[in-house]
Amino acid sequence: MTCRVLGVRRQGFYEWRSGVKSARSQENELLLKHTERIHAESRGTYGWLRVHAELALGLGMVVNHKRSPG
Repeated sequence: MTCRVLGVRRQGFYEWRSGVKSARSQENELLLKHTERIHAESRGTYGWLRVHAELALGLGMVVNHKRSPG
């Protein structure tokens, strides 16, 4: 009943309720940590372009600039 009211799949509801995070959510958290560290190490001077370059070239992470948080 709850799933119908909320308009969500039953599987998704139980996954959310169990507290298990999706792979995408875990990747986003890791990306955010790296982004915050890079920005802090630059003393707040790096914008998205330099942060993206550091993620891609420095860490070898494949990430689109649109997905880069910050």
